[in-house]
Amino acid sequence: MFVNNYPQFQLCVFTRKLYGSRNDFIDEEDNFRSVYGTIINRAYYSSYLLSLKWISEKYDFKFTNSRKSKHEQVRKSLMLRNEKAGYALSQLKKLRLTADYNLEKKINHMEVLKSLKLMDLIFNELKFSVNS
Repeated sequence: MFVNNYPQFQLCVFTRKLYGSRNDFIDEEDNFRSVYGTIINRAYYSSYLLSLKWISEKYDFKFTNSRKSKHEQVRKSLMLRNEKAGYALSQLKKLRLTADYNLEKKINHMEVLKSLKLMDLIFNELKFSVNS
């Protein structure tokens, strides 16, 4: 199956569409904060969910009962199997945490572009076999 058949890819496409139409959702008081934060959040989750699917299908990844969160387990497993994608997912996580939990911090356009670039890198790095 090709990656564009996965719901994770559809979330990636939605994230790009949201970025493209970001001006339609802005009001004067918000100053892009909500839209930029949502784009970063969606970039992370589409990448995280694709990474989980990739390591599960390709390497039979299973969550353990460790103290590590499921997200941390996925990032660590991905880092072992594709360091470039694993590093990108870790960078996206940092951007997402700021976007989701540090609501007083302004998010600039460069951070949004970085999140989209990291998402694209992950989607380009993780290949699925046609028989998946």
